[in-house]
Parts: sequence; C-alpha cells; structure tokens
Amino acid sequence: MDVIQAIRPSRNAMLTFVTIVGLLLIGLLIFLLVNEDDDPRRRGSSRLPTTTSNPSAAVKDPHGVHEDGGGLLYTPGAPAPPNAKARTAALGFMTSFLRRDLPKSQWLAQFQPYCSPDFIDKVLATIDPRRVPTTSVSGEPVVESSHTDSVRYRIRTGAADYRIVVFETHDTWLVTSMEVDEKSAP
Repeated sequence: MDVIQAIRPSRNAMLTFVTIVGLLLIGLLIFLLVNEDDDPRRRGSSRLPTTTSNPSAAVKDPHGVHEDGGGLLYTPGAPAPPNAKARTAALGFMTSFLRRDLPKSQWLAQFQPYCSPDFIDKVLATIDPRRVPTTSVSGEPVVESSHTDSVRYRIRTGAADYRIVVFETHDTWLVTSMEVDEKSAP
C-alpha cells in the first residue's frame, strides 16, 4: 500500500503539469493569431504575385501575374470597377519611377508605399534610375483590366507606355508588375 500511495501523488502532479503546459500552448497560439501583422509590406504576403526579374519581359496574361516560366500564381477576382486606391498606387509608383535624378538608394526607398517588397528587390533594384528615359507622365492612366483584387493600367510617358499591375491584399494596393511597351516609343 505504501508504494501505491507514493505513486498516486506523482501521477496527479504529472496531470497538473500536462494541463498547465497545454493551457500555455493554447494561450500562445491565441496570442500569435490575434497579433498577426496584417501589413503585407512587412510580412511578405504570400498572396502577392511574384514578379519577373526582367522588367521589360513580356507579360504572359492580361493581368501580368505569370512568372517567366508561365506558372499561374493566382486566379483573378471577379471583374469590378477600378479601385481609387489602385490608381493612387499606380500613379505614385510611376511618379517615383520617373525621378531619375535621385541617388539609387533614395530612388528605391521611395517605392515602399507603392510596391511589393519582391517587386522592389527583384525588379526595381536591377534598374539604374539614370537610364529611365523620361521624367513625366503624359495624360491619365488607362484601365486595361480591373478585378476585385487587381487592376492593370497603361500609363503613357514621353518615351513609352508602361503597363502597371496593382494588386490588393488586406486593403493595401501595391504594384507587383511593370512592363515597358516598346512599340509605343516615339
């Protein structure tokens, strides 16, 4: 009997220990879920399409969200009128892109509010701003396609037309793709 009574308190202690550890893990999981960072620029959202590293590469679909290898990265949302925030992001991006007088580090830094981190790192970082052929936008952006989560614009400059894809994630619109339409160059 003495041996059985000696074992029982340790079994109760073990159950108490397992219960406390389980509650702590559940609390930690709830904390992490509640405090998830919703800013896709800081979190590196996996919903944002990856872009090509060649800024002048031909885009393979009407929304500009295919990789060079042709793999579809997302299915566009339903057709919808363009979102005003998408237009703001596209124009902000294009105005920043055309500021070729800035040192490269400042030129890249100005894209933070308008572009996905992947687009900045894989595309814009490869461009020498001094070689951007013009300094101003000519006219209003033209919507080529618009969906609930993406808008594709054609923006005319003095040197060429640029096709810009703006993608929405967590109510933030970010440029994820750019294509130069060399046929439109004067």
